[in-house]
Amino acid sequence: MLGLLGLLACGGPTLTELEDVGLFCRDTTDGELVVDFGVCLSSSCDTLLEATCSGELVGDELVVTATVRYETDGDECTDDCGRARAECRLPTLTDTEGLTVRYGTQVVPFRNGIPTCDL
Repeated sequence: MLGLLGLLACGGPTLTELEDVGLFCRDTTDGELVVDFGVCLSSSCDTLLEATCSGELVGDELVVTATVRYETDGDECTDDCGRARAECRLPTLTDTEGLTVRYGTQVVPFRNGIPTCDL
């Protein structure tokens, strides 16, 4: 779901909020899930306000949800690309046999189905 909230009064900043978009992967360092929202943030115009991710066990499915909020202010932005990412807080998983992970429209097996992060 994409939500774009414009605060355009007097040329003010534009607030963008994205939910459950982008890709998720497993961090090879600590095994945690990471969401990359697929957004490039300019250091001269964009301010990351919030990037959150969490998981909830629903039956045999780990449902991951994530949100990012950022402001854009300015017309002439630098071309640098800071990625918007969030590390996921997950419940304790005692048995992952048969468990799947759902993030947005993506559904993969928990074991050997989650790609490792190449971010």
